[in-house]
Amino acid sequence: LQHQVSVINIEVPVRVFKGDHFVNSLSINDFILYEDGRPQKIEAVYLIKKTDVEKVEKREGSAPATRPPDVKKRHFALIFEMDDYVPELNTVVDEFFNKVLAPNDSVWIIMPQSTIHLKQEALSKTPKSEIAEQLKSRLKKAIRWEGGKLRSLLEDLKRLGNDEALDKLSAYGIAAQIANLKTLDMPTLSKLASSLETLEGQKHVFIFYQREAFRIPRRFLDLFVDTSRKDYIDPEKIRRLFNDTSTVIHFLFITKTQADRDSAPAMADTASGGAVALFEQGSGDFFNAFRDLAVATGGLTESSANAAFAFKESVEASENYYLLYYKPSDYKPDGQFKKIVVEVKGGGY
Repeated sequence: LQHQVSVINIEVPVRVFKGDHFVNSLSINDFILYEDGRPQKIEAVYLIKKTDVEKVEKREGSAPATRPPDVKKRHFALIFEMDDYVPELNTVVDEFFNKVLAPNDSVWIIMPQSTIHLKQEALSKTPKSEIAEQLKSRLKKAIRWEGGKLRSLLEDLKRLGNDEALDKLSAYGIAAQIANLKTLDMPTLSKLASSLETLEGQKHVFIFYQREAFRIPRRFLDLFVDTSRKDYIDPEKIRRLFNDTSTVIHFLFITKTQADRDSAPAMADTASGGAVALFEQGSGDFFNAFRDLAVATGGLTESSANAAFAFKESVEASENYYLLYYKPSDYKPDGQFKKIVVEVKGGGY
C-alpha cells in the first residue's frame, strides 16, 4: 500500500532595496510571486536579521503553519581567486572574524592551492583575533605564491619574444599554464557544493575574483585568445549544484590588479619581444558565469577596486533578507527547474 503526499513548500530568499537601502518594513501583502509565469499563493514570509527570525504579519484568513527557518547555524565559504595581494584583504578578514562570524557558524577558506575548514568546535577554542592573524598570513603567502608563478611564466614569455626563431608551440604552452593557474574549476566547485548540501541552516559563499590583466608581447595575443577558459566551467551545472544546496552566492569582482599599478603603457619594448599589449585572460567568461550564479541563487554581484568595500556591501545583504514560502499550485516532482519571479507592490523597489 502506497500513499503519495505532494505537499511541499518552496523557500525563496528575497532582498528588497530602495536605492542603496534595504527595506525591512514590508508585509506579506506587499509581495507577488510567480512560478513559470503563473501567480502563486504565498504561505508565509519571514524577515531574517543575521541569526534572528521575525515572522511578517500574515494576510487575513487562515494559512497553513510553516516551521520557522533555522538561521542560528550559518555556513560560510570565502573563495579567493586572486594572484595579486591587495592590503584591503586584511580589512576583509578582520571584518569577517570580528563582526560577521557568530558562535554557531562554520567557515571554509578556499585560496590558491589550499583549503581551510574551520568548524564550530575549532572556532570556539581559539580567539577569533588569533585565527584572523593566522589566516591573513596564510592568505598573503598563498596569493603571492600564485602571483609569483604568474610573473615567472610572463618572464618566460618575454624571453621567447626575443627569440628570432619564435617558438610558438612553447609560447602556447606558457599561455595554457597561465590559464590553468586558477583554483575555480568544476571539481572544486562540485566538492564545495557536496559539502554544503547536507548542512542545515544558512549557507553563503563569497567569491573574491580579481580581474586578470597582464602585459604580454603583442605578437602572442592570438595564442592567449585560443586558451580562453570558457570550457573550464559549466555555468548551467554550477547553477544547478548550488541551487540544489540552497546556497546563496555573492560574487565580488575586484578590479584592481598589478597591471593597473604598472606605469609602463603599451609601447615598444625590446626586452619583451616588441610592442607590449595589455591582455585580460578569461575574465569575461568567468565574470558572466559567476554573475549569473549570484543572480540565480539570490545573492549580489559587486564590482569594485576596493575588496573591503565590496565585501561590506555583500555582507549586509547576506545578513538582511526575507524568506518567502509558497506551495506550488500544480506541483509535479518532475526534477525540472522553475523560473521564480518576485515583485513588490508600489514603485521604486
